[in-house]
Amino acid sequence: MNVEQFTGAAGQTATQFVIAQEKIGLLLGTGGKTFKRIGSLFKVHIHLTSGHHQSGEWVSIYGKEDDRARAKEYIMSMCNPMVEEKIPYSADLHEHLVGKGGKTHRYLESNSSAVITFSTACTGPNEHTAHIRGSKESVTHATNLVKKEKSTTATLR
Repeated sequence: MNVEQFTGAAGQTATQFVIAQEKIGLLLGTGGKTFKRIGSLFKVHIHLTSGHHQSGEWVSIYGKEDDRARAKEYIMSMCNPMVEEKIPYSADLHEHLVGKGGKTHRYLESNSSAVITFSTACTGPNEHTAHIRGSKESVTHATNLVKKEKSTTATLR
């Protein structure tokens, strides 16, 4: 993966890197939904430039430096996860872990830069699973955040 930073028009600094062509669908999602979600989650603007790199497409991320770094980490977690972790949780915690309108889910992902999916099907008796993927650091951070949310909810009950 080639990563560059440059200053473009209007003095905006961008982080650029290449995503393999076969991973672009993951980044975009159905109707661009995932692409837009990432922009909203990390408060960045993302642009794709096709046909300028032999192994894929350039992804340019504009925004504050920290937001760009977290968005890039999230995209890499989605497209090339290094580590995957599964955390079981009781079905009655599902609503709390996802949060009203997905608020807790967005908090967990934006703070860890890991991709987190919560199953809706029971994997055991009254048990769901949180699937976490990304870099070792992002998965460790997300795992700790999910466990903290679980214990906070258990304490409130």
